Amino acid sequence: MADVPQTKPDPANTALPLPVLRSPLSRDEIISRVKAAAMRGRIEGFEGTAGSGHLQSADFRVEAFGTPFDGELGGFITADASTAPGSTVRFATRMLPRLPIVFLVILILTVWPGVILTEKIIADYFPAGWYKYTVYWYYPLSVPTVPWAMWVSLRRSRVSIAESARRAIDQIAKEIQGQPVAMSSPSTGNSPTPASVGVRPTGTN
Repeated sequence: MADVPQTKPDPANTALPLPVLRSPLSRDEIISRVKAAAMRGRIEGFEGTAGSGHLQSADFRVEAFGTPFDGELGGFITADASTAPGSTVRFATRMLPRLPIVFLVILILTVWPGVILTEKIIADYFPAGWYKYTVYWYYPLSVPTVPWAMWVSLRRSRVSIAESARRAIDQIAKEIQGQPVAMSSPSTGNSPTPASVGVRPTGTN
């Protein structure tokens, strides 16, 4: 039997909307089942509280692993009047900000020590006085790599977070008897609007 080729995550998929699930369960039942699945290790990092940013009105959150930066997946539950007591669950992702900030600070702080180290190496192995010119070529070569390295890391993280979120949604669907019915907001964009997800008006501006 021929091997099935393994496809790599497509960066373009980060712009695709996440699935919307319809479940015959109520809001409390959905949260309870997702929590129980997390306790059994089938879903990672369940939190039954709202998050930050555009996940501040989420009914629950789970981890969405990324490389090199992790994120989280928020679920927005609204009662489905057409199939009462059923519910509709929409999703959005968010990159956790702490590691990107730390990474950026490290990138910036390593530029100046690099000059000192390079000057020392040149002074040891090349004619005296050459190290004095290090600063004139070191900064033009090293400084532009800081935003480039940050952009590459953020882009890779968004791709991997989106892939992880879709796997988590697949597992959540199994736990809550959910069926995909539509598409929610893009995984890299803003969360669904309160009107579209049934978020309580008092929790939004």
